[in-house]
Amino acid sequence: MKEEQGRILVVDENRSSRRKLARSLEQEGHHVSLAEGGQQALEMLANESFDVVLLDILMSGMDGFQLLEAIKLDPELRD
Repeated sequence: MKEEQGRILVVDENRSSRRKLARSLEQEGHHVSLAEGGQQALEMLANESFDVVLLDILMSGMDGFQLLEAIKLDPELRD
């Protein structure tokens, strides 16, 4: 079993894309959490810490650019 390398949040409204990326990352030893959209991602980021956020740019509701802007504006999340 590989050593856990990092905590990654994958944000994508496409379920199959989320799962495929998560599977690949988990095979590399990373702990992966999944969010269906920007709002869910913000809620998860408020409650857990992640090393990396991988996000889809084209999402309905809050798109990837809006999510990134919200993260950058939050003093607790921006770094």
